[in-house]
Amino acid sequence: MPKSAFKFELVGLNELMDALEQLPTESMKKSVVRRALTKAAEPIRDAAKQNAQALPFDAQSISDSIVIGTLKKSQRSRRPHDRTIVA
Repeated sequence: MPKSAFKFELVGLNELMDALEQLPTESMKKSVVRRALTKAAEPIRDAAKQNAQALPFDAQSISDSIVIGTLKKSQRSRRPHDRTIVA
């Protein structure tokens, strides 16, 4: 069965990048991006927890282990296989 095409339109990226450039420090930029991505990940986390409840084994433990978090730079460099590349 052929895979269906996946398309999306990203609106407002230029405005977002301009707004981020207005922030005075790199750490402020990173903080804003981190908070936004964390907020955007909440529905994904909630859906994953809901799906985990349907598992026939250890559903509660798996559901409890699904969290939103960030990795330190040193942790990211040790996990190159976890990266997703979108071309």
